[in-house]
Amino acid sequence: MVESAISLHLDQVQACIDSSGGPGIEEWRSGSRLYWPSPDGFPREWEEPHPAAGSGPITWAEAWEVARPWFVDPDSKSFTQTSAHPGDWFQGEYDLVYRWSGRPMIVDLKASVGKGDRSGDYLDQLRMYGWLWWETHGRQETVDGLEIWYLGTGTVKQVEIPSTEEMDSMNDELEGLYKQIHAQDPDISTCPPEPSPLRFFDRGGIPSETPIHPEARARCNRCDYRGICEGSDYDLELPLESRIERFGHAWPVTPIGEIVTRASIVGDVVGLQGPELLTDGSISLQFTLQDGYDRARVRPSRQGNPRDVTRRISEGTRVRVDKGMPSLWRGQLQFDLDDKSSISIATADDTAPVVEVETRVSVVGRVWSIDAFPNGVDVNRWSITLMDKTGSAASVAFKQFIPVSAPAISRGDEIAILNGEVGEWAGRPQVRIGPGARVVILRHAEDIVDF
Repeated sequence: MVESAISLHLDQVQACIDSSGGPGIEEWRSGSRLYWPSPDGFPREWEEPHPAAGSGPITWAEAWEVARPWFVDPDSKSFTQTSAHPGDWFQGEYDLVYRWSGRPMIVDLKASVGKGDRSGDYLDQLRMYGWLWWETHGRQETVDGLEIWYLGTGTVKQVEIPSTEEMDSMNDELEGLYKQIHAQDPDISTCPPEPSPLRFFDRGGIPSETPIHPEARARCNRCDYRGICEGSDYDLELPLESRIERFGHAWPVTPIGEIVTRASIVGDVVGLQGPELLTDGSISLQFTLQDGYDRARVRPSRQGNPRDVTRRISEGTRVRVDKGMPSLWRGQLQFDLDDKSSISIATADDTAPVVEVETRVSVVGRVWSIDAFPNGVDVNRWSITLMDKTGSAASVAFKQFIPVSAPAISRGDEIAILNGEVGEWAGRPQVRIGPGARVVILRHAEDIVDF
């Protein structure tokens, strides 16, 4: 595949020679560099002529340098050279951008032969790259070419360049999709179990003689979620326990779908900081809620600030906090508030005792995926997705709280998390593994017939 990539690049070098270096050869020879030059070992700003620059007919050495594409500098940090939409809601990273002809051509490298359903998605990917270039150049410059290089076959597949009308429509569609994803709590009706057809491609990404699988739901046969999707007839036996005996006593088990991540409390405001109206319309404030001898620290969450806060809140007022996310920090109850939370003046008969807020839970589930594992460099957490018959939840542990059994846990294992901390992230239930929590492996995947 490396040889194929070099060969395809040499085709560009040869085309550069055949075109006498393209329209910018003399500027290059004089030392002119593009604003974003191709990584060539020289500083970004360098006004002296290249050592290979000559005069007269272009040489191979000159063509090699002139045709050099832009690519992500291998000395740069990850995702520091992506191209971002002006609205900051989309970004992409081009593999290669050839510019010797005076017009940009974007190339995406695929370390495959191009067979399989994904080759259909690659067409959309390249067209989005063409749209992204247009958006990041003030909608004034379009690409001259979009190509997929299948290194397994050493072949090039040309992708149709979208028109400005298509790119304008693409912008609206993708922005709408972004907003839908980041709503964090989408309605199930917007996620119908209707898979797209399974497509067939031959080597080089060429559509097969039978381009689409005759079965409308053929994609379901290999889908990881077929066992829980209402659109599938596949029956997956997931666990559902009510109690488990470990470490000398019985632990009550909560079904994952019944985990309560939000609660209400009533009490007096002490140590009020704020409220402050922010530019986005949300409200920043912190205080301690006193309920008899019990206390809870109320503060904004990392996911945002509340918007529904009574104007009558002040030091000493009795308030009701609804839909807060409870957690424990150094033995004290904390109530994190986001845009789903609210604070109102409590009525005389309002009761929601702080002492009754549950912050601990024990669950049993199938490990559906391992989402993060510490690598000693930039990942310091262990994160998994658990599932039982009632639903799914994320589980996360940081640093010293990562269980010693984590390396032995694989996708498909059934495990129990005992005395975990109830949490919520991005609208999804979370079981945090912290002080006092334990992780127990119940069954390994190879012992489960249906997985």
